[in-house]
Amino acid sequence: MASATRPVFVPDANGALVRETSISFTWHPGMALAQVQRSLDSLHQEAANSGLSPLLEVSTRSRSPLGVRLSAFNLRLHTTISSEPVTVEAAFQSSKVFEGMGSLGHLISWDDGRAIKAEVSEYRDVPLEGFIFENSRWDLTPLTAFYDYLYLRALCDTFIDEPDLRDALGQFVGFTDIAYNPKKSLSCQARSCALFVALGGLEAVQDLVSNPQRLVATMKARGYQYPNESDGQLTMF
Repeated sequence: MASATRPVFVPDANGALVRETSISFTWHPGMALAQVQRSLDSLHQEAANSGLSPLLEVSTRSRSPLGVRLSAFNLRLHTTISSEPVTVEAAFQSSKVFEGMGSLGHLISWDDGRAIKAEVSEYRDVPLEGFIFENSRWDLTPLTAFYDYLYLRALCDTFIDEPDLRDALGQFVGFTDIAYNPKKSLSCQARSCALFVALGGLEAVQDLVSNPQRLVATMKARGYQYPNESDGQLTMF
């Protein structure tokens, strides 16, 4: 039987905001939902054996309706760019600025996360210069700052619009994303959920996302662990 390793992202309010614990588990090959969820169950069981439970899988493959809802493909935020709330995935991907090409601003209105991924994947070989969102420029470093900002802002919008969900994340000791491979990619919706909890929840995060520079400064001051910027295998996609 194959094995795999994935991180569990644990809120660390008194330390570096998010602590990552690597868990090895049984991997069930195959793209079918049932196979992925078998792998997910194995991951969560092994994490529970290490004292990490309950966990929330944050992805479209989650067994929890909340986890599916909070996937970047589904979670939405209000912006000045669109009259309707847009997904985190659309906001993130449409804000990328590619060398010599500009951004893919038309993606902001797309709802299909997989279609967005497919469109952006065509530019994998084009250097990424940064991000432009609501007329503000974001640099590539710190590496996950822009994605975290969008995701935190979307969580605030969701919890304000739906007060019954306000304390939903506080019941979990950690968060996972079965599709996230830290050897291949950077931004992760599960890490951003843990960051939200560690920063103090709705009121505290609302205050920080209203001033992105202060949010980034806070994460740096607390020693928030960004991925290794020298690792050439990692991508922003």
